[in-house]
Amino acid sequence: GPVHYADYEALRAEQRIAGTIFRARIDRTHPLGYGFTRDEVPVFRNFEETLPEGGDPFAAPLRYVSEPLVSGFASAASVGRIALTPAIRAERVGAGTVIAMIDDPVFRGVWYGTRRLLLNAVFFGRSIEPTGPIGR
Repeated sequence: GPVHYADYEALRAEQRIAGTIFRARIDRTHPLGYGFTRDEVPVFRNFEETLPEGGDPFAAPLRYVSEPLVSGFASAASVGRIALTPAIRAERVGAGTVIAMIDDPVFRGVWYGTRRLLLNAVFFGRSIEPTGPIGR
């Protein structure tokens, strides 16, 4: 049917993700996973976008689980779009390392569960080895 200007805010609110907590699985063998004691990490999400998958399966040390929503509001379509996508991509590029985090790991200084990700990125970023797909 027709779309009305007055409906914009309500429709946009259905698509927004603001202040939600999602669950992600961390690869504790990866340098960015150093010091984590559990395989799953609660992540504060305040962003609708997702990271691209990329061609290197070893470059996603933090990935959302299949049913990631823990707390807060997000539409089923948004949750489905985010499920199983990378929350972090970390790859060697030339002589450096590029680490992309879709969420703020130290959101407003109150979200402590993921601050180790930022510290590990700073201190162990150079420890990330070049990787790529391995045929089986």
